[in-house]
Amino acid sequence: MVTNQSNETLFVVVAKFLGEIREVVGFKINRKGEFFTFPPYARLPGAVDFHSSKHVSGERHFACRVGKNRQPMQETKVQLQPLSNFSGIEPLMSMSCLKGQFSNLLLPGTNEGEVISLDLDSADFNDDIFFVKMYLLQPNREDLVPLPLEVGPRILHLIRQVTPWIAVDLFQQSTKLF
Repeated sequence: MVTNQSNETLFVVVAKFLGEIREVVGFKINRKGEFFTFPPYARLPGAVDFHSSKHVSGERHFACRVGKNRQPMQETKVQLQPLSNFSGIEPLMSMSCLKGQFSNLLLPGTNEGEVISLDLDSADFNDDIFFVKMYLLQPNREDLVPLPLEVGPRILHLIRQVTPWIAVDLFQQSTKLF
């Protein structure tokens, strides 16, 4: 696992899609064992910082910081089960990549962390919108990851070297949405 100077464990999910490779989502686990997920651009200087997190206490929040000094905007908070006795599954992040936008994502190496490489081309993803969902998952309970409605091509990747596990679900739907 890759750690930084603050002893945080770092991961970056990259995808190969339409012959290009880009960062799709990043996440870290801090020294307390709390989980943070963010789009790749969120850590760039001056960028809008969106992230969701799951804290030891069980609080999950979605935060947005904007501007040069990253002034925080109002956070959305939900109290869920504490990490100390985590069981089942909880959503951590959900995002999409619209048709034609993949090549605008950041190149691999922009964010530091252990690279998790997923090949959407080999999984028969087509030139259309795809979705990324991340979950915290009780170990050995991948059966709890929900099957998306009208699911088409899909890659479900489990990160088992942390507890709880992290499930990264990339998929397209089998019918046109728009």
